[in-house]
Amino acid sequence: MSWLKKMLGMSDKMQPLSINDSNFQEDVIRFRGACLLDVWGPNCQPCAQLAPVMQELTAAYKGKVRVCEMNAAAAPRSAQRLGVRGTPTVVVYRGGAEIGRIVGFKPYSFWEQLIQKEFAQQLAEAEAPETDDGKEASSTQDRPFKATSKAAKKALRKAKASGKE
Repeated sequence: MSWLKKMLGMSDKMQPLSINDSNFQEDVIRFRGACLLDVWGPNCQPCAQLAPVMQELTAAYKGKVRVCEMNAAAAPRSAQRLGVRGTPTVVVYRGGAEIGRIVGFKPYSFWEQLIQKEFAQQLAEAEAPETDDGKEASSTQDRPFKATSKAAKKALRKAKASGKE
C-alpha cells in the first residue's frame, strides 16, 4: 500500500520522539542539533490540533531537526523545570540551549518558516555533499539567534566564549 500513498502524495505519519522525566536531559538538553519540543496536555484541544502538524514536521525534517513531544502531566518535573504555564508550548533548542518558545497552536507553514529561518545552517549541512577531504561543504551563513530569556542569553554567551558558537 505504500506505493499507492507515494503516488497520491500521501506519507506515513511519523511520530515525534516521546520525552519524559527520565530522558529529557539526554534527548533534549544534551542534543547538539536543532530541536523542537512540543509540551502538550491531555484534554487540550489546541494540543490535539498541533499533534498532526508535529507529525508532518517529523517526517519532513527527519535527520535534520529533532521533533519531540512531552505530555506535561506525565513529565511534571521537566514541565516545571521548563516553566511551562500553558499548553501547547513549543520550546525551540539549538545546541541544547533554548532559543525561543511559542505558546498556542500555529499552522505547519509557521513552523516551516521558523525552521528555515532559525536552522538554515543545520539544514544546509545536512543536505550538503561531503568534499574530498571528508568535511561537509557549507556556504550558508547562520545569523545570530535572538535569545528569549535570561537563561538562554547566558547559555549563548557561554557557548560563544567557549568557541562552540
